[in-house]
Amino acid sequence: MKLAESRAFCCRCNRLFIKVSKFQRGECGMVEKLKVVRFNWDYTKLDRQKFATLRRAKSGNKKHKYVEGDIYKILTPNKIFKARCIGVHVEKICNISDEFLKEDTDSRTREEALDILSIAYPDIDEDTVVLAVFFEKVIE
Repeated sequence: MKLAESRAFCCRCNRLFIKVSKFQRGECGMVEKLKVVRFNWDYTKLDRQKFATLRRAKSGNKKHKYVEGDIYKILTPNKIFKARCIGVHVEKICNISDEFLKEDTDSRTREEALDILSIAYPDIDEDTVVLAVFFEKVIE
């Protein structure tokens, strides 16, 4: 019988190790599997200690996978790092400031920002409900 292998982080010492079975534990006996947040580009906002991202909210569902206080693995084409979720806000795009949209997408205008968002979310418009998820990098 082949055992499933997965990567996990020890929640106390924060070291990565390979978890071979559900019974194997880290040094301190606790295991935490990190959720992943993917970015298609290396946005300049990701160089800051604190940054935010817009994600489409599931229609009609107020629950989401982002939990304040949880640590996430951030993946970009050229970087991997960990960040703690420090806040989540649900908003319609029409209620989000131009500055926030432009910073989120590295764009110069609101229209350009919406065009960039439409690459990931083709049917996005001003009435679309999104999550503004705020992160702070975890210093290792």
